[in-house]
Amino acid sequence: MPVKFYLNDSLPDQPEQGKDVADLFRNLVIKYKELHKNDLLDLSQHWATSDYVDNVTLCSMTLRSLLVQLKSNPTLFTYASKLVESNTPLKYEEDQFSGDLELNQECLCNDCKAHMLLVAQKLNMIAATLPVEPRFCNDVLDLVIKDVQNEEETIKQIPNWHIDNSDEIAKLLTPPLPPVTEPWNRLMDLLRRHGKVYCSNMFKQDWDSLGIELQQLIVQRFEDAINGGLLFPANNNNMNIVKQDQKDRTSKVHELRQVGNGFRVYFECDADAIYIALFGSKTIHHGKDQDADFRFAKAVVERMRQGIL
Repeated sequence: MPVKFYLNDSLPDQPEQGKDVADLFRNLVIKYKELHKNDLLDLSQHWATSDYVDNVTLCSMTLRSLLVQLKSNPTLFTYASKLVESNTPLKYEEDQFSGDLELNQECLCNDCKAHMLLVAQKLNMIAATLPVEPRFCNDVLDLVIKDVQNEEETIKQIPNWHIDNSDEIAKLLTPPLPPVTEPWNRLMDLLRRHGKVYCSNMFKQDWDSLGIELQQLIVQRFEDAINGGLLFPANNNNMNIVKQDQKDRTSKVHELRQVGNGFRVYFECDADAIYIALFGSKTIHHGKDQDADFRFAKAVVERMRQGIL
C-alpha cells in the first residue's frame, strides 16, 4: 500500500521572522515531486489534509491561496493541485477509530492543537510539515495527549518530513535489501536505488575472478560511500573512501578505496548514474601504475558513455 503523507496544519498563526510560507510550500511540493521519481518508494499520489483546500490554513494562509501562488509555474501548479484537491479530507476517515478513547482527549504538538495529526499517526502516515520554526524541523514530532480528567499525559510520535530531511525520509521508506544475496546482485540492488548502473566488461571479468570475501568488501565499501553522501554525484568529502583523480583535474574519474586491503574501483558518478570502469589493487594494474589506471579508466568511461563498452 502506498505511503501517505499528511499535510500538517498544526502550525502557529505566523511563521518565524524571515520565513515565507508560500516559498516553503513551493519547496515542499518540489521536493515531494523529486521523491516521487524514486522508483523504490511507493508514495501516494495525494496528500491527506484535515479539510478541503479552502478550509485548511497554514500559518493563517489558506491552502487555496498557496496553490494560486504557484500558477506562474503551470506544471508545478497542476502537480500541487492534484496532490491536495483530488483527495478526501482525512476527517472523513475517523469512523474506523470510533472506539479509540485517545481521540476524545486533547492533543497538542508544539503547543498547537493536533487532533488530526494524531489521526494521521494512527493511520501510519508521515507528517509533511512546513519548517516555519526550528521546533517543527525534527525528524519526529511529539504528540502530547492530555487526559484532563485523570491529569495524565501520553506522548506518541509521528515521523516528520520537513524538506531538509528528504534523504532520511527516503532511507526510512526504502525497502531493505534482501538479507542474503549473491554479492553482485547486492551491489546492483544497492546502486540502482540511487541511479542507473553501467559496468564495463573489463570490470565484470575482474569481478568474476575475485573471491567472495573481496566482493563483499567492495559491496560494503560502496555502501559506506553512499551512506557518507559520497556518491550520486561523486565527491571528495572523505578521500579515505572516495578520491578523485589527483593528476588530471579535468577528469571526473574517482576511485573507491579500501586502504588496508589495497583495492580500488575506478568509476565516474553523476547525480543519477554511475559508470564503473575498472578494478585495481596493489598488484593488479591496467597500466604501469595507478596514475595510468586513472587515465585508462577515463578512456573506458568515455567509451561507455558512447555505448561502446
